[in-house]
Amino acid sequence: LSIEGHRRDIRRRRPSQVRDDEKKKFSEFVALNSYVSGSYDRTEDFQRLNDEANGISPSGQAHRLFYLALPPS
Repeated sequence: LSIEGHRRDIRRRRPSQVRDDEKKKFSEFVALNSYVSGSYDRTEDFQRLNDEANGISPSGQAHRLFYLALPPS
């Protein structure tokens, strides 16, 4: 899934739950989302995640909030 695919999914699934007076803010929020695919047991993937987070921040050092989805074991 690409970031554009992720954003498309969010926009498609959530419109009914967003009030009319919140739609602009919701669109701004979606535009700020990013997505990095990787494995939770690969150092290289965490490095790519770190690089992506640092690239988003104007200072080059990010304040991070992660959602990490793990497959059932």
